[in-house]
Amino acid sequence: MLTKCKAALAWAGAFVSRPFRALWHLMRANQLQTNLWLLFAATPIICFLMVELLVENKMSSLAPWQWLMNIVWYTCLLFIGWLITGGRRGAIAFDSVFSFIIGLANHYVLQFRGRALFPIDLLSLGTAANVAGNYDYTPDGYVYGAAGILGLVILFLVLLPKERARWGGRRWVKWLNLGLSAGWCAYILIFFFTPMLPTLGIYAQQWKTTGNGFLLNFTVSARYMRVEKPDGYSEEKALELIAQLEDEGCTSDSASDAETTVNFIGIMDESFADLTRFDSLTLSDDPTPYYHSLTENTIKGMMYAPVTGGGTATVEFEALTGSSASFLPSGTVAYQLYLTDQTPSLAQIAKILGVRSSAYHPYESSGWNRVATYERLGFDSEYFLDKTVNGDDISTDYSDDELVREYVSDSADFSRIYQLTDAAKEAGQNCFVFNVTMQNHSGYNKEWNNLYRGVHLTGDFVGNGYGDTTSQYLALASATDSAIQELIEHYKQVEEPTVIFFFGDHQPPLSNDLYKDIYGKELDERSVDELLEQYVTPYFIWANFDIDEAEGVDTGSNFIGMQASRLAGYPQTGYMKFLARVNETFTGITPVGYVLKDGSTYENREDLPEDAQELLDQYEMLQYYNLFGGDQAQEFFYVGE
Repeated sequence: MLTKCKAALAWAGAFVSRPFRALWHLMRANQLQTNLWLLFAATPIICFLMVELLVENKMSSLAPWQWLMNIVWYTCLLFIGWLITGGRRGAIAFDSVFSFIIGLANHYVLQFRGRALFPIDLLSLGTAANVAGNYDYTPDGYVYGAAGILGLVILFLVLLPKERARWGGRRWVKWLNLGLSAGWCAYILIFFFTPMLPTLGIYAQQWKTTGNGFLLNFTVSARYMRVEKPDGYSEEKALELIAQLEDEGCTSDSASDAETTVNFIGIMDESFADLTRFDSLTLSDDPTPYYHSLTENTIKGMMYAPVTGGGTATVEFEALTGSSASFLPSGTVAYQLYLTDQTPSLAQIAKILGVRSSAYHPYESSGWNRVATYERLGFDSEYFLDKTVNGDDISTDYSDDELVREYVSDSADFSRIYQLTDAAKEAGQNCFVFNVTMQNHSGYNKEWNNLYRGVHLTGDFVGNGYGDTTSQYLALASATDSAIQELIEHYKQVEEPTVIFFFGDHQPPLSNDLYKDIYGKELDERSVDELLEQYVTPYFIWANFDIDEAEGVDTGSNFIGMQASRLAGYPQTGYMKFLARVNETFTGITPVGYVLKDGSTYENREDLPEDAQELLDQYEMLQYYNLFGGDQAQEFFYVGE
C-alpha cells in the first residue's frame, strides 16, 4: 500500500506541481484576473490528468490525438458548467468536482470488476446499487493523490477574486458562445456519425478499457452502442441464407416428435472459476476436488465467456439464446437493450413442449432487467428474493444459516431447485429450470461466516496485499464444490431422468496485482492466448443416466445451451443446428479473441482462415436478422408444434 501511495503521489506531483506553482507565482504578482483565465484554460487538462490518475492509466501509452480528444470532452464539461453557473469560477468548480466523482467511480469499478465504466453501465445502476455495500472503499494512494489535486483547485478558487461581471453581459462573449455552440455541434456530428474514429484507429477498448483514456473510451463506446448492420446485410440476403441452410438440413424440429421425459436444469454459478488452471499460481490445496473428480456420465471442460470480472447477464444471454455478444457493441447488455417481446431461447422451446419452465435467482429482481427479460424469453415462472412472478412452488425465505457472507449459499440455492423438480413431479410434468446463483459474488473482503478457511496462497504469492481477498474467494469456490457434490448425489437418487448443465459465468474480479503476478507482466502486455486464459470458466453437463463421457471438451457460452439441450433430447431449431455447425469450427468466440477447434487463437477477425470468416459472417447475419430484422422465416428460429 505504501509503495502504491508513493507512486501515485509522485505521478500526481510530476504532472501537476509545475503548472500550479506557476499559477501561484502569477497570483503573487497581483495578476488575479489573469490567473482566473489561466486556471480556466488549464482546468480540462487538470481534470483529464486527475481522472487518469484514478484509473491508474499509463499516460505515455496514449497517442497525441487521444490526449487531445479527451481534453476536448473535458472542455465540453467545462463549458456545460459555465452555462449552468454563469461564470468561470463555477465552471471550474463544476468540471473539477464532476471529473473527480467520475474518476472515483471508475477507480472502484476498475478494482471490483477489472474494467472501467461503459455507457451501458448507467442502465445497470439498480444492479450495482444492490451489491454496492459489499465492497471495500478504503482510499488508496491514487484516491489521495486525486483528492489533493481537487483540493488545490478549490484552494485557488477560494484565493482568487470573485468575477465582477458575468460573461453574458458582453457582446463578444455572446458571439463566442454562439461560435462554441456551433463548434460543439459540428464536433459531435463528426464524432458520432462520420468515419473519423475508425480512420484514426480508435475503437471502444474491451481488452484494456483505459486504453483510450477514460472519457474518450466512454464516448467512443456510446458511439458504437447503435448496432450496425453487418457488412453486406439486407433482409433479402438473410432470407436467402436461411433458405440455403434449410436446404442443407438446418430445419427446425417438431415438438411432437421430441421426447420430453427429461428434467432439464441449467445452473450459471456466479464467479465460479478454476484458479488451478494458472500454472504459476501456487495454492495450499485444490479448492474444487469434487469438480475435478467428476467423470461418471459427465462431459466437462472449460467454457469461453464473453466477459471477465463482471457482466453476468451477457453470459446468461449467450447461454439461453445461442447468440454471441461479440456481434454487439462493446460493453452493451442485450437484456437491457435488444430483446423483444418474443426472443427464441431454451425457455421458448420448453414452452412449446408443454414443459414447466422456471427462472430462479436468489437475489433482488431489479438486477439486469431480469423480470421483463425472463418473460420475453418465455419462462412461465420467476423467483427472486423480493418477488415471485407467476409461481408459488418454492419458498424464497432463507435463514441466517443458509447465508454465506451476505448472500444465499449455493447449497441453499440448490435446495430450491430440488423443490421445483419435486413440484413438477407432483403435477405430473417435466420441468426446465434455469438458476443464477449468488454465493460467490464479489467483493471478497466481508465477514467470513459459514466458510471453511482451508485453501490459501503459498510461495511468492504470500504477502503481496491480495491474500485475504483471494483466500475468501478460494473458500467460496470450495463451498461451491461441496454444493455441487450435494447436487449430483441428490439427482443420482431421483427416478426421473435428469440432465444438468453447470457453468461459471466469469472469473472473479480479483486484484489486478494478483493477475500481474500470475502472468509476470503488466496486463496490457499479455498475448491473446494469455488474455483468453482469464475468459474461461469450468463447465460440465451431467446426466443421471448413461451418456458418453468426455473430459477436456472446451466450448463457449453461446454453444453450451445448444449442446446440453441436444443431450436432454430437446428438439432443435434451424438456428441451433447452424450453431452446431459453427461449433465444429469454433471452440470460443469472444470480444477479445477467437479459439478454433484445432487450438489456434486469433485476436482479430480478419486474420481468421477464410472458411472461419465466412461462418462468422453467416452467424452475424442470422443473429442480426433474429434480433433486429423482419418477422419472416420465424420457423427457422422456433421449434414447430
